[in-house]
Amino acid sequence: ILYAPWNGAGAANFNDLKMNIKKSFTNEGFNAQQKTSNVFARADYKISDEWTSQTNFTYTNGDYYTPYIFANIETDANMGLRAVREVYDVYGTMNTTDIQQNFIGDFKIGKLRNRLVFGLDYTQFSGRSNRRDVYVDTLAVDYTDIQPLNRDAVNQLLAATGADIYSYTSNIYSAYVSDVLNITPRLLAMGSVRFDHYSPTGDRSQNSVSPKFGLIYQIVQDRVSLFANYMNGFQNTSGQDYNKKAFHPQHANQLEGGVKVELLNKKLNAAVSYYDIEVSNILRNDPDHKDFSIQDGTQESKGLEIDLNANPVNGLNITAGYAYNDIYYKKADEYLVGKRALSAPRNVANLWISYKLGKGALDGFGFGFGGNHSDKSYILADDNSFVLNGYTVMDATVFYDRIKWRVGLKVNNIGDKHYWVANYYPVPQVPRQILGSLTIRF
Repeated sequence: ILYAPWNGAGAANFNDLKMNIKKSFTNEGFNAQQKTSNVFARADYKISDEWTSQTNFTYTNGDYYTPYIFANIETDANMGLRAVREVYDVYGTMNTTDIQQNFIGDFKIGKLRNRLVFGLDYTQFSGRSNRRDVYVDTLAVDYTDIQPLNRDAVNQLLAATGADIYSYTSNIYSAYVSDVLNITPRLLAMGSVRFDHYSPTGDRSQNSVSPKFGLIYQIVQDRVSLFANYMNGFQNTSGQDYNKKAFHPQHANQLEGGVKVELLNKKLNAAVSYYDIEVSNILRNDPDHKDFSIQDGTQESKGLEIDLNANPVNGLNITAGYAYNDIYYKKADEYLVGKRALSAPRNVANLWISYKLGKGALDGFGFGFGGNHSDKSYILADDNSFVLNGYTVMDATVFYDRIKWRVGLKVNNIGDKHYWVANYYPVPQVPRQILGSLTIRF
């Protein structure tokens, strides 16, 4: 089920709506189904001591059925909350075919070692979906008299509703080359470029060129390294503006630099990096022509990432991570300039510590403890007027691990934290959960 508080439903924070995480506006009769088939083949041919040919073929077919159940939270005339229940019933198929030919070389020019890859790639995406939308009913958001959705009753409503049929086919033709060059034993350089021709059904084709460059310098060989890279990525964009000019792909330019360390006989691995990403060619409303868009928006993301993996003594493992992300609109509709992107918390962190005994009567016994933290984020309203609170959730486990078998007990969300996460719509997360496991190895 998807919760959609339109216009904040009279609130500035999702928690102000006092949604009960243990109750729902639907039941378990609406189950999504998906069937996927995959075929993969690979052929390697050694041309010489320095060159190898690699051919890859991948085909994926998926059939899916997904009932999207919306609880659209609104404010009625008396400032009470109500939920408009709707069902979007979607059947569809998705197919992907990919053929890739690579030539891989590992050779020297003088004393400089080159690891070169160049090749061609063809990918086709196709699909078809059949979607029906239906209004079911409107309920007060107090959970006092909510009748579960009846599958048969909803099917009757859907049967009287016309279906919207969507189909698509797109072809992507690519060529690329990449080389890693050992300038010295401590200094490595990488350069690559990729060309893509995107050809969708019913729209104009697009061409994109994506370069990438990088440097790695080992201050202490195999222990401490500095790195820096530049990367350009893109996302194809369909449609056209008021003057019938086709839109170009969105482009993201990323600069990143940092340090990696591997110390204490590889018992400590850590990386710290800083990045700056600017996305251009973002669509925004055309101020002069209603119902049209122009493509001059920009968004910037600056941040810091820290990763740590440590094994200071036998049996003790520590994994930790932290990320800071400042993402905002630089050029956009006036009310968006300087606002944060939706569903993008400023700070996130994780920690997990585990210890496993390796001697004595308790050999194989272990335990672990850790958790995740996320800042608040903004959802649904682009102007940052509607907040989804952050959360801190802790987990713990105990286990007994032997060569032939393993038994474990884990408690997720120890504090029974009631929290929600969102990509766009807020989704309730599992409260306290106790899981047992048994593994037998043959």
